[in-house]
Amino acid sequence: AIVGEAVGGWPGDPGNPGPIDVHQMTTTDGETYTLDGVALTTGPVKFRQDNAWNNNWGGESFPTGPGATDATKDIPAIAGAYNVTFTMSTKAYDFKVITYSIVGDGVGGWPDFVGPDPNQLSTEDGVNYMINGLVCTDGGAKFRLNNAWAGGDWGGTTFPAGTGKASDNIPVVAGTYNLKMNRVTGDYDFGASLSTK
Repeated sequence: AIVGEAVGGWPGDPGNPGPIDVHQMTTTDGETYTLDGVALTTGPVKFRQDNAWNNNWGGESFPTGPGATDATKDIPAIAGAYNVTFTMSTKAYDFKVITYSIVGDGVGGWPDFVGPDPNQLSTEDGVNYMINGLVCTDGGAKFRLNNAWAGGDWGGTTFPAGTGKASDNIPVVAGTYNLKMNRVTGDYDFGASLSTK
């Protein structure tokens, strides 16, 4: 499991009351453990085995680290949403950031290139994402996970706010907006337009 202040608390804290740690990792081979979509705040984390302190591993670097064998070290996590991998034999770890962007003809165009989408959303807690000063024209838009269609995308049927649906495009109205999106619920809100015609 992953435990620590950055992921809800140390064992016994309200966010991780036990006896089973909240953020359990899974494995198919007993070697590579994974946990997808974990939201971190900025703070320390560790890996621990069997919901006990007998075997636990930290590190000094983030988002990746070499063999984490020093139980006295905490990994210095940075706020965001991550897919996490931990390799049992080497104790190496990797926190791959989960990114969200907004694409479509209403927000600058649909992706037809390699590289990150231009309208990247930022997050402080790994759940709520935002982009300020987003310039929109009349047209459709969707959220995209990790700058790829394979990772997941969704839109919506209402504007300026609604709950995301996989097959729809949000009917964006021209203006400049501060957009907020919750990756867990799919709720989005463009807020009031910041500009006048």
